[in-house]
Amino acid sequence: MKHSQPNTNIHPKRCSTYFCGSDAVYTRGDPYTKKCQRCYDKRFDKSSQAWKLINPPAPGTPGTLNTVIKPQVVWFYGLSGSGKTTLSRAVAEKLKELNLSCLILDGDELRQGLSKDLDFSLLNRYKNVQRAAEIARLACNQGIIVLVAMISPMNIHRLEAQRIVSPLPFTEIFLDCSLEKAIERDVKGLYARAKAGEIKDFTGLDSRFVPPICNKNTINTESLTLHASVKEVLNKMILTKV
Repeated sequence: MKHSQPNTNIHPKRCSTYFCGSDAVYTRGDPYTKKCQRCYDKRFDKSSQAWKLINPPAPGTPGTLNTVIKPQVVWFYGLSGSGKTTLSRAVAEKLKELNLSCLILDGDELRQGLSKDLDFSLLNRYKNVQRAAEIARLACNQGIIVLVAMISPMNIHRLEAQRIVSPLPFTEIFLDCSLEKAIERDVKGLYARAKAGEIKDFTGLDSRFVPPICNKNTINTESLTLHASVKEVLNKMILTKV
């Protein structure tokens, strides 16, 4: 019985990379590729730790030690519209390419189910953080990298998350973005709903956000591209030797 050969004609499709979605051309050299040529060829700077993780040195190479990203909780926080969901999904895609198990906990998605009983008051935000942190701790204990995307407006919220996850590895990353830019993006339409009076105590409008006093793990999502931001996150994640 003859096996059918793949169609080797060049044909347009849609790139499968998160938030790319461009019309892609799949060449006959790789008829089943699901990425556009730009995403397929994209690589990190060879001097970065991220490059070394994706392209580790050959075993036995003198003076080299292979490292991998260990199970941990990465807590993305910042204004709504700062890019927490977008960045966490892009990082998750990269981790999956490295054959690493990961889980995304998005604050807005939690409010549609587990935390649908909570409003946006500071007390209920605190409860939402606690619930997310408890889930993150359980998943991390099972060897999963957990990416949490949550506004976490007050320092006490971030400290509580770290307390719950401890002693497991915990990295908090502040996504720095101006309120004006966040409102301009308004990907989820939350600012529009808040201005219309549908959401009370919304961070940035009638509830304040307290940025970290000093946090070396800060990524400016206004100035950096998504690709560069993913690279920064990978460089900030906790590694272990293998």
